[in-house]
Amino acid sequence: MLAGNKYKELKKILTWAAIADFMERLPDAIELQKWKESGVFFIKNRRTKQDMPMNYDFVQTLISHQEELNIEKSVRRLNKPILVIHGVNDETVSVENAERIKSWKSDAKFEVIADCNHTFNGIHPWTDLELPKATLEALECSLAFLTA
Repeated sequence: MLAGNKYKELKKILTWAAIADFMERLPDAIELQKWKESGVFFIKNRRTKQDMPMNYDFVQTLISHQEELNIEKSVRRLNKPILVIHGVNDETVSVENAERIKSWKSDAKFEVIADCNHTFNGIHPWTDLELPKATLEALECSLAFLTA
């Protein structure tokens, strides 16, 4: 969504389980201060339960580039088609994020997939021979949008 206005080569924009705002994903002020002091913050992966390290320089970069990393402003300025796909049961990024993105561009295409989580019901490593139904639905929607 951010690159959509920056690169004329991009003709269409497509998102899967996208966030609507970087800044609101940061922890509260107390946790942010602890993060700054320690230099690293661990975010629990809800699916794998792993503690994922994130360095504080991420926050510094985000703050110093807030304007260019503003997803809402970027989407509102888009003059290209956009398709927003999200799983209704996304445990990592709520579907409300997709609804907000859609609200910023009235002609955006919007697809919410039922019985679907953040990874469109896929897991890593994937060992089955067929993709999950939700993943196939997201792929089919994506291909239809990109080839139209």
